[in-house]
Amino acid sequence: MNTPTQVIAPFGGMLDGLSTISSLLPPEIHPPATDITDVSSASALAEMFGTDASVLLDEAGALTKDFGTFLLTTADALMVMRSARDDLILIATTAMNAARPVLPLLCTPNPVTAAAAALRLTMIVAAAVAAATGRITTMEMALRPLAMKFRELAATETRLPGIVKADDAPHTSTPVPGPTLSPPNPAGLDATGQGAGRRAADAARSMVGTPYVWGGSGPGGFDCSGLTSWAWRQAGVELPRLAEQQTVGRQVTANELIAGDLVVWNGHVAMYVGNGEIVEAGSPVGVSPLRTTNSGMDFYGFWRPTG
Repeated sequence: MNTPTQVIAPFGGMLDGLSTISSLLPPEIHPPATDITDVSSASALAEMFGTDASVLLDEAGALTKDFGTFLLTTADALMVMRSARDDLILIATTAMNAARPVLPLLCTPNPVTAAAAALRLTMIVAAAVAAATGRITTMEMALRPLAMKFRELAATETRLPGIVKADDAPHTSTPVPGPTLSPPNPAGLDATGQGAGRRAADAARSMVGTPYVWGGSGPGGFDCSGLTSWAWRQAGVELPRLAEQQTVGRQVTANELIAGDLVVWNGHVAMYVGNGEIVEAGSPVGVSPLRTTNSGMDFYGFWRPTG
């Protein structure tokens, strides 16, 4: 007569095999939002203010084209991953169906039949795991050229035109070299400004994990400047909407940084929250180490909105 171990061991092996296949399932990924900022009125507005919107329109067109490529590549990647996921589920289902008539034979009093059933079950599981592993390899090979497209898009630089004041004078913020990032020294700072900055930083940190949404400026989703403007609004301070326009208040050094100060590039903005960390709207909103580089963008420096 079979011992419990002789019955349980093959059954446990089958469960382990199914668990292995389950661990190989690609994650469910949802396509990004397709909202793109409308700049169709830029020409008319530029004419009203006596300036030229051609650079903005050219760069916006390039961004729209790149975003279209990004969406198509994302859709192709999703199809590849979902196809692999369906195939893995089919492999597991087929293995379970093949194992179903074999399982009762493990309990038969005939040791030869039970041993043959255990061997058969082991072979079913091994074949299923091998098929699943092979399917994942095929999926990874199909994703490689798509990953290359994503890398090419990430390496593309888009330089929006510099900000122009009402008197047509060029924006005074210029790229500055990355400073040596040492611990900030807030001694002697105004307590009111420091308190507002802390409230803004706490608001930004409370949004960690929120999805990235193009043009998003509310708790349901943020882009980079949407997050910083929303966070400072919670502290009673209104900021311009675009990242490169948030060079407001007073420019500070790395050693002067306090919570709430902004880290500004010509196409991105983040908020310093203390302890050498920043909160920024990535995908999703997250905490990152303090830095002065961002995908080749010009660095506009550190800015304190409260002055």
